[in-house]
Amino acid sequence: MEYRVIIAGHTCRTCKMGPASSPEAVVDRLCRVHGVEGLRVIDAPVMPEIPRGQHQRRVHHDRRAGLRLFNRKPIA
Repeated sequence: MEYRVIIAGHTCRTCKMGPASSPEAVVDRLCRVHGVEGLRVIDAPVMPEIPRGQHQRRVHHDRRAGLRLFNRKPIA
């Protein structure tokens, strides 16, 4: 028997944001992944609430805002 998992759209609320002292938190308030040096997550999983409408638009907005926050230019 073959099993498949298919996710339609962007998943939200799968990477909890919080301090490293929280056992459930994956990233801090600056989107840095706990325990992994130099890695940040700016995508739908760190959104604390499921946005209304298209997730993709919100993801692109957050990516651009994150890049400005960290003084990087968007790739495209």
